[in-house]
Amino acid sequence: MMSRSLAALALIAALAVGCGNVPDKEKDKGQARKLKQDDKDSTAKKDKDAGNKDTPEKDGKKDTGKDSKAKKDKEETKLPPKKDNPEVTATKEGGVIRGRVRWDGPLPKREAGDEEKRVVKVNGQDVKVPPPPSPVDPETKGVTDVMVWVARVDEGVCPPVDAQPRLTQSRGVYRPRVQFGPEGARVELRTTDDEADFRGHSLIRGKVKQVKFTATKEGLITVTSENHPWMEPAYIRLLDHGCHAITGKDGSFALPKLPAGTYDVLIWPADRRSQQGKIARQHLKVTVSEDKGANIDWALTDEVPEGKKKG
Repeated sequence: MMSRSLAALALIAALAVGCGNVPDKEKDKGQARKLKQDDKDSTAKKDKDAGNKDTPEKDGKKDTGKDSKAKKDKEETKLPPKKDNPEVTATKEGGVIRGRVRWDGPLPKREAGDEEKRVVKVNGQDVKVPPPPSPVDPETKGVTDVMVWVARVDEGVCPPVDAQPRLTQSRGVYRPRVQFGPEGARVELRTTDDEADFRGHSLIRGKVKQVKFTATKEGLITVTSENHPWMEPAYIRLLDHGCHAITGKDGSFALPKLPAGTYDVLIWPADRRSQQGKIARQHLKVTVSEDKGANIDWALTDEVPEGKKKG
């Protein structure tokens, strides 16, 4: 009887011990799961921190992936570098300087003024004078009537200057509007209108007059009409050499062949005025040799660069 009681007590004790171990095992498993979750959380936090470092903050706010992509796309689509203006390229025409003057931008607008006053007499009849055409060709953007010449050349380098300048008033327009002439030259004046005036020098149809106008120190003569102030002025530039040209309708020009050397090429567009109301000229150094020439692409805009020479 005694032995049975002891056996029962031993069995109860063993069961108690076994039951006590179950919670400890479950506790160990729970701690293992917690450590594993902590490791996952730590790894996720590190990844997030690393992502924030790669995404800079802008104005106190974190930049998004879309912003970074847009910035990258913007960097990849940068515009090409702006071309020089004027742009000079070498050619195989030894000693020849040619090129083109073109308009860059919206076509310039010209005011017609009071159309009722734009009238002249031709054979006793009133003739309406239309507004002057734009110097810019709408198709090619070429600028016409631009004076181009070489400054300060040695004697004998260029051909002689062209013949005596001639100016005619025809149906309320001076023709040609721009031209070159030799230094000290007299200008031959004519008119097909009944009456005309050239800066105070009156003339009637059928008559011819020789006039020596006063030029500026740069050699420029400006002829205007006192009777018809709405008329476009005419310009005559006096030079001591024949290395000059006037642009055509498409803005192209070509200077006479020059010996090897570096030359100061100038352009003077009669319709391009500075803010002071004076016409601005621009110049460019160009080098040619016996076997190489130069082509100039000269773009004009509404803005006149500061510091450019006038007249």
